[in-house]
Amino acid sequence: MIEAKDVAVLIIAYRRHQSLNRILDLCKENGVERVYVAIDGPRTNSQDGTEDNLKIVDVISNFINHFEGNVYFMNREFNVGCATSVLSACDWVFENEKFAMILEDDCIPSSDFFNYSRKSLEVMTNDKRIWLSCGTQFAPPSSETDEWFLSKYPLTWGWSTNRENWNQISIALKNQKKFNSSNLSFSEKVYWNAGARRAYDGWVDVWDTILAQQLLVMNRLVLLPKNSLVTNIGDDSVATHTFGPSKWIGVKTGTFNSPIGNPKYESKIDLWLRNEFFKIKHRHLITTKLTFLRDFLLRFKKPLAPLKERCRLGEIKKIEP
Repeated sequence: MIEAKDVAVLIIAYRRHQSLNRILDLCKENGVERVYVAIDGPRTNSQDGTEDNLKIVDVISNFINHFEGNVYFMNREFNVGCATSVLSACDWVFENEKFAMILEDDCIPSSDFFNYSRKSLEVMTNDKRIWLSCGTQFAPPSSETDEWFLSKYPLTWGWSTNRENWNQISIALKNQKKFNSSNLSFSEKVYWNAGARRAYDGWVDVWDTILAQQLLVMNRLVLLPKNSLVTNIGDDSVATHTFGPSKWIGVKTGTFNSPIGNPKYESKIDLWLRNEFFKIKHRHLITTKLTFLRDFLLRFKKPLAPLKERCRLGEIKKIEP
């Protein structure tokens, strides 16, 4: 049985000191004994970012004074961006931990998220098809849905895994494989390959797209709860990717009651996620080609360096007690 003392929590922070404080308090309330905080540095010439970084350090220092467990934090001296910050922080925590829950500072978990994650990690240990446990859920449950179920699609606003799985995921992310054979439609393969290409090449600063693509390439599954156990609040003034209203932001959390049996695969919910959340359509057969042509013509104006180069920068870290 995996207990509270066995699972660390990694929080990836940028500028949200108030929500970081809330997440830290929830860790304390739910029996977490080891907390890792990876802080991305402020952007160049960003006075507000520098001030927020100092506030985040103050929050961590105050928490340490009232927390009986161990707190470790990585405070970067410069900004490495969203994808590098998340991926290198995960490498860092799994160098030291066998099990971990991962939360970004705009993802507020419910108390049930902690119980769900621990029970999910037990299932994951015994079922090698499952590589992630995700605490977010958007799809309406079908009549057959238990408290949890298996899916092809990771929803990474609050998730967990173990060291063995993460090490394989980390290697896969660096290898940048494409689909060979799969039970996915051609339009879906095109959709995920195109999104991953743009993330790897430096057109967009995202990590969840390449994670989803690689899990699909390897035909791995994730565990999803019946109800969302994490609320994303990331539509504020410091949002990186969310601009304007989104029906996925601020979704209220439900409950998780320990299920009796093992989770089952829910094809109906996967179809819903494919069509309604990711919105994968036949039009992507055309739009991805147009995007590729645009990217080729503007290849000398990419906003970011390739992801591999950015990840090497992310390996330079400053860890403080």
